Amino acid sequence: MLDFQSIDSAYTEILNILDKDGFLNKRRNGEVKECYHLMMCLSNPRHRVIQNSSRKISLSMLVGEFFWILFGRDDLDFISFYNSKMIEYSDNGKSLFGAYGKRLTSQWSGVIERILSDKLTRQAVLPIIDKSDSTAMTKDFPCNNLLHFWSQDGTSLNLTVYIRSQDMFLGFPYDVFHWTMFLENMAMTCNMRLGKYYHIMQNCHYYIKDYEKVQLIKQANSFVSLPMNSILESCFDKSVENRLIESESKTRQNGVYVNLFDEKSIWSDFIKIVQHRKSNKKVSLFDGALTNVYR
Repeated sequence: MLDFQSIDSAYTEILNILDKDGFLNKRRNGEVKECYHLMMCLSNPRHRVIQNSSRKISLSMLVGEFFWILFGRDDLDFISFYNSKMIEYSDNGKSLFGAYGKRLTSQWSGVIERILSDKLTRQAVLPIIDKSDSTAMTKDFPCNNLLHFWSQDGTSLNLTVYIRSQDMFLGFPYDVFHWTMFLENMAMTCNMRLGKYYHIMQNCHYYIKDYEKVQLIKQANSFVSLPMNSILESCFDKSVENRLIESESKTRQNGVYVNLFDEKSIWSDFIKIVQHRKSNKKVSLFDGALTNVYR
């Protein structure tokens, strides 16, 4: 298993492994460099935002997809505001078949109850993939398949995510961000410390068309990994989720900053990022990791 302190160190090392030990293969969407069954551990999950400037992360997509999952949405109208290319994966021009939020929304409360009743439970598992998926003909087959929250000592909460197919260039930075955010929120909700994040990739790859960009990412060294601030309120608190839904919706629709949170809160920064996406006006963020990327 590969052990890392930050997503930045994980990102460059796994790309190095792909180039050194991976093999070329032709897939339906083009030629890839790939390897199988890589497992990594992120020991500090707050180091979740890529600071490497050679991989220009979209903060609006980080935030938009997190909200899309949290709110249990699968509609293209919502997510295309943050990433217009998502329409390419829709089968009907209205929704996305593999949307994680739609598949997880009814499961969060049950997992919270299991952990609260037994901090050492081995049953806090949320399947994303469904038995009907095995026969589905779709452009959006889920890449992330299962979440498992667990604790070894009853005080720190960990999360393991199983991914059948991981695009290291496109998807990896966003997947790690979302799931570590949910881990931290789950830990707070269950009155536990933030533990470690485990990311199991059955297939790990990048497309050869992205080769030059991947090399630039590997060569970059003029950046410092930064952790995000701790969350102040858990998104699994229904009142917090409702305020997030209201703030995001009004800000996305009107481009006017509608904040229902402390100005030093992560959620306040998320809403400001939505405002910037809508209005393209400069905003001031409080969180250091987000601010450094926003610049």
